[in-house]
Order: sequence, then C-alpha cells, then structure tokens
Amino acid sequence: MTDHVFFRWKDRWWSIAGDANEDAYAYYSDDLDGDWTAYDANPVIEGRPDASRPGGRPIVTDEGIMMFYQATAQFYGESLSAYHITDLTPVTFEQDRDPTSPLLEGTAEEESEDPSWNSLRMHHYDPWYRGEGGGWRAAVDGGARGMDGPNWAIGIYQIPEG
Repeated sequence: MTDHVFFRWKDRWWSIAGDANEDAYAYYSDDLDGDWTAYDANPVIEGRPDASRPGGRPIVTDEGIMMFYQATAQFYGESLSAYHITDLTPVTFEQDRDPTSPLLEGTAEEESEDPSWNSLRMHHYDPWYRGEGGGWRAAVDGGARGMDGPNWAIGIYQIPEG
C-alpha cells in the first residue's frame, strides 16, 4: 500500500491507501492506536489510474470529506483531482468527482526545459483554511527537471474565498 491518508469521520478513524496506481483500499478503527479493520468491499476504488492513489490530507468538515487523488495513468504525478466522499461507513463508500478537477497538473514531457517547480510532476496537496476572509493556502510538492535530473520542491498556492 502507498500514500496512506488518515482522518476522523463520525467517531471513527479512517485510512485510505493506494496500490499499483489503479486501486485504493479503506480501513477503519475506533482508536488511532488500535486494531484496524479492512473495509468489507475493498478495494473502494478499482481500475481508476486517473485518480486512485491518495494525494494529500483530506479536508473533513461536518458536511463531508474531500479527498485528493493522484493520476498515474500515463506517468507518476500526472495531476491531482478532488473527490467528495458522500457516504462512508464500515459497509458503504461512495464518492463523486469534483467538477473543478483536475486541480493541478504536471506535464508528460520528461525532456521539458521548463524550470518551474512543478513542470514535470504534481504529487501531494496539503490545504489549510486561513479563516474567514483569508481563504485557503495549499502546500504542494512537485517535480521539475534540474541539471542533475528530476528535483522535488514545494509550492504554495493562495486560493481566495469566493
């Protein structure tokens, strides 16, 4: 399993993790340090290389959960997409793709001369709400071609409220 994300939802801890870039599995526990149970109908995502590998800390509110997934259909770190988990219990898992997806994209061109920090890859999205009037800020790691091969860096996005 790769890229586990953990979050608390309705008095239970949850983890979602990817495997081999096409599937994702869910696990739950009443205690973060306790025994974890595999979701009965795993994998919760099957055969979806354009959005199956977790790509950052989920946003959890009273209304629901927004998950971020990496696309790996053509290459690792191709893009990041958001999905709204609309139903999550030990026996149900449903989600819908956010219409703004993909949120961020890299490029498929390994030989790109573009020096931008995210010109080749987008990997992990970590959003933080800055309070009313402050909007969202997100740290994102990305990859670019450097003089000695691929380099990884962090970018910060300001997402205004509105």
